[in-house]
Amino acid sequence: MTLKTTKPTTVDTFIAKAKAEPIEEDADLIKSDKSFLLRLPIKLWERAKNKAAQEHVSLHDFILLAIKDKLTK
Repeated sequence: MTLKTTKPTTVDTFIAKAKAEPIEEDADLIKSDKSFLLRLPIKLWERAKNKAAQEHVSLHDFILLAIKDKLTK
């Protein structure tokens, strides 16, 4: 398979010929998808990782379930 490429003569020509689709922002996704860095002491991280493995879930899911349980009590 061979692709035919040509070198653009100017930057303006390159930009004019570029075929980019506009990026649509999904406002609901942006509002609902919040994340942050969670720094844990290594011993706590190891205990949580081992407990998650015992329950056959990811560490991420284990932490989410723990937070959910704590908030609903």
